[in-house]
Amino acid sequence: MEQEGLKTATGLTRWQSGYINRMLSNPFYCGRIVYRKQYVPDYLVQKKINNYGDVEKVYVEGTHEKLVSPEDFDRAQELRAKHRIGKRDKRGNHLLQACH
Repeated sequence: MEQEGLKTATGLTRWQSGYINRMLSNPFYCGRIVYRKQYVPDYLVQKKINNYGDVEKVYVEGTHEKLVSPEDFDRAQELRAKHRIGKRDKRGNHLLQACH
């Protein structure tokens, strides 16, 4: 990234591992938009809940510039999933699912 002269979202020319990690964990950077990351189970209360697979997420190909190829992003998700084996999410569920 630095060799190509690309800047971070904040305009810095120095890239840190955290910036790359964020890009490889957010499908937006490979051209995908994800809907239903949160949902409202009770419309009267209107309290949003993070979606950990309770409701099906919707993935749409965006029209914005891709900073990471979809193939590289999917491969990164596979590698991340291998490192999550045995770990649990905030609800205590095992993190064995592959990311989309």
